Amino acid sequence: MPQVGGANPGQFSSACTGGRLAKIPITRAGLPIGWFPRATAHRPRRTGVDDSSAKNPSRNIRCDDSSGVPAIMTNSTPDDLDEPPPPESRVWKVGLVGIGLAFAALVLGLAGGAPRRGFEGHDLDGPRILLCAAAMVVAGSAAALRPLWYGGWACLVAVGLTCHGVGMPAPAGQEWFTVPERDWYAAVPNSWDSIQLFCGIGAALAVVAIAATMASRKFVFSLLFVAIAYHWAGILSAVTSTYPTPWLTDQYWKRVSHWYLQFAYLNNAYQFYSPDPGPASEIWFCIEYKTAGSSEEEAGSEANATTAKAPKDADWVMTPRRRLDYLDPLGLTYYRRLSLSEQLAQFAGPNNYFPDEEYRVKQRRVSPNVADKFPKDPSVIDQTHFHQPNDIIVRQILPSYARHAIAEYADPDKVVKSVRIYRVTHAVPELDQFRARKDAQTGAAIRGISPFDPILYLPYFQGEFDPTGKLVDSTEPLLYWLLLTRQIRLPLDPNQIVPTAEYDKYYIDYVSLHAGSKRPKE
Repeated sequence: MPQVGGANPGQFSSACTGGRLAKIPITRAGLPIGWFPRATAHRPRRTGVDDSSAKNPSRNIRCDDSSGVPAIMTNSTPDDLDEPPPPESRVWKVGLVGIGLAFAALVLGLAGGAPRRGFEGHDLDGPRILLCAAAMVVAGSAAALRPLWYGGWACLVAVGLTCHGVGMPAPAGQEWFTVPERDWYAAVPNSWDSIQLFCGIGAALAVVAIAATMASRKFVFSLLFVAIAYHWAGILSAVTSTYPTPWLTDQYWKRVSHWYLQFAYLNNAYQFYSPDPGPASEIWFCIEYKTAGSSEEEAGSEANATTAKAPKDADWVMTPRRRLDYLDPLGLTYYRRLSLSEQLAQFAGPNNYFPDEEYRVKQRRVSPNVADKFPKDPSVIDQTHFHQPNDIIVRQILPSYARHAIAEYADPDKVVKSVRIYRVTHAVPELDQFRARKDAQTGAAIRGISPFDPILYLPYFQGEFDPTGKLVDSTEPLLYWLLLTRQIRLPLDPNQIVPTAEYDKYYIDYVSLHAGSKRPKE
């Protein structure tokens, strides 16, 4: 039998006795390697290579069942397989490539005349966002090459800040604006403002990583534990902060956790079902088009009128709708649109107006010309009839929604005159309304009210806006007031569901009367 590995087979006869390996000399190319212990299991190294044979070469020896002569696996690996970290120069090179891509996107936007104010799109937005995405990936790769060294994280900070951008100080009188009208210089286009925020948060996290590379491991793990505890304590405060709120929860939420919860949008999510989700909201848009022969004077007179005498050329859009907006398996598109409608449900308190202004608002509502055409429900108090949104919604969100509705849903072959917005509260029927019951006189069974009954939809007029998002008339008598849907007769059969074609026989839709265009019924 030929020699295996340069050793005499007789040297291994005792090694295979009983199927166990003893201390044996192994030679390769005639040179002694040493004495090795019995085969034991070794943990693979961080590099992912199973180098246990380097620590214990006896694992390379297996016995031939037929002859009892061991065979040596052809595997010779060095004792140390720890791959050295890449040199700092390589990390810097990769990081600088990412920084260069981010600056290229910034220069491309400045040279191409991309808007520095507002959120309008531009032809170069696509190439710029691709450059920024590549810059973030490359800078992240630089940090991953040597994560325990601050250099790669510093490159990621530079890329994140370049993509997030910087701006000039807010103009006088706009310091409190969420998005003041000022020039903003960023590699990421302003139309992708959410990605700008994402890059800024990435840069902030990279700064934390730089600090972690310079601190002890014990300190880093302690800080991580504190962050996890802060997160879960914040969620607990969000869940328990509904009425009646415990004093400790109230203080913790106000003084410690509400900044983080509002930023991460965890506050509303964890309060939604604790203890009662309350009514959901919808948004109805009535997009009106200019007709041939209409003049500016006629447009102005119609804007101040509570209703138009002739039907208008208009399109209605009601969102969200499951059959139209439920586009992905998880329904993300639908729930995002539902969140957009919930944004408008944040209204100011009852004392938002000065006394004289509040008096004028109520007088406009009860004037004969308005009250006769759009009566109020006497059983409902004015606080329910009138819901004025807060300043952020009035000044920024509603104009933004108006511009988006025109850009997304308007007929491109027509000229848009204005868009009316209605925030609709879909009330949840009470148990007594929902439950089937018997008539007190006849004893006949009466079905409970349907959750989709028209009287459960409570539309609040949010204003009429021109194509630029400007409120047409701030003294509109019905601005922020409730427009009820009134049931004028009951079906002969109490269990009959009113068909859509016969809607007008049983209900008065004051929203359609107010908009001057019949709203499509579903």
